[in-house]
Amino acid sequence: MLLAPIASEGFEELKKINMSLTLLGNVVHSLFEGAKHIPYRDSKLTHLLKTAIGGNSFTTVFCCMTAAEQHVDESRSTLQFAARAKTIKNDVSMNEIADS
Repeated sequence: MLLAPIASEGFEELKKINMSLTLLGNVVHSLFEGAKHIPYRDSKLTHLLKTAIGGNSFTTVFCCMTAAEQHVDESRSTLQFAARAKTIKNDVSMNEIADS
């Protein structure tokens, strides 16, 4: 199967998306391991998702994969990511405004 060449701008965007997802995986792994330092500031994505990933909120992660045999490595990696993300425990509490 021949693939059409990717435009330079599109390739750069794909590289940035891949890097952001890798850094998101690093944050999830750090939370899974219980590390003292969580690298939220390594990317804009993880910085924006800081309160959702490890903060005061309920978090739902959807992982998409395929049953196609040629993508078995990606599917396995996705399942491993989902298993690590599932173990993250957030301390959720109701935000209250004190009456004065």
